[in-house]
Amino acid sequence: MAVLDAAVGIMRASGNTRQWVGGYPSREVILEDIRQGFGQVVLDGERTVGYFAFIPSPEPTYAKIYDGAWVDDERPYHVVHRIGSYPEVHGVFRTIMDWCFAHDSNIRIDTHRDNAIMQHNIHKYGFRYCGIIYLLSGDERRAYQLRRIEVVAAIIRRGERIFATQRGYGEWKDWWEFPGGKMEPGETPQEALAREIREELDAEIHIGRRLHTVEWDYPKFHLTMHCYLCTLAQDALHLNEHESARWLDAASLRDVRWLPADDGLLPLIEAELQDA
Repeated sequence: MAVLDAAVGIMRASGNTRQWVGGYPSREVILEDIRQGFGQVVLDGERTVGYFAFIPSPEPTYAKIYDGAWVDDERPYHVVHRIGSYPEVHGVFRTIMDWCFAHDSNIRIDTHRDNAIMQHNIHKYGFRYCGIIYLLSGDERRAYQLRRIEVVAAIIRRGERIFATQRGYGEWKDWWEFPGGKMEPGETPQEALAREIREELDAEIHIGRRLHTVEWDYPKFHLTMHCYLCTLAQDALHLNEHESARWLDAASLRDVRWLPADDGLLPLIEAELQDA
């Protein structure tokens, strides 16, 4: 409980006098977190320097949100509650969130409007403000959500041309992209890319250097896309998921309507083709 007492001290020192009052969070609350498997600690060596609860949805107080809307109100999520750390230990919030996103790509969190330090950390990490929720006690909280997707993309080159595929499904149907897809837990980017190209194109590729990692905010999620320069191990390709494909040279590279994240790669690809 010492780390949570320290967190209360941080709040009071920063002028936040209305959050975590009346002995909250109590020993009983923390023991219940632990009993249900939600309570987590952050260690620096053998010293506990942080605490948080990582709780699967649904969160009852998130059923209604006011003056806004959740970024994604369809998929399951986890909630992060009761974050606490010592004032002299830095980087605990990022450590917590990195761990959480390694276990779920869809995270929600809320905090008191007087907790300027927590709001700063939440915004800095990339969460989006969604609106106001009310606790069972009736107290107001500012609510945030971040859904992250990590993918890989193959920039497949044949001579002076780059391979592009056209989506045949979903919200971005008919837009163009570089082939690839989501990373599975435990995969390296290269392993994920080889698997995705087999699934999408029935092809084997030689994976070269990483060209770039794109960070892009779509309306409902944040995309991290690791992009690698590749060549085909054989000539044959088969479109298992896309509706069309083209080999584009530097002159035709911008003739198709690229997905926003992919479009940002075009200057780098043009430079690669020019340097050949």
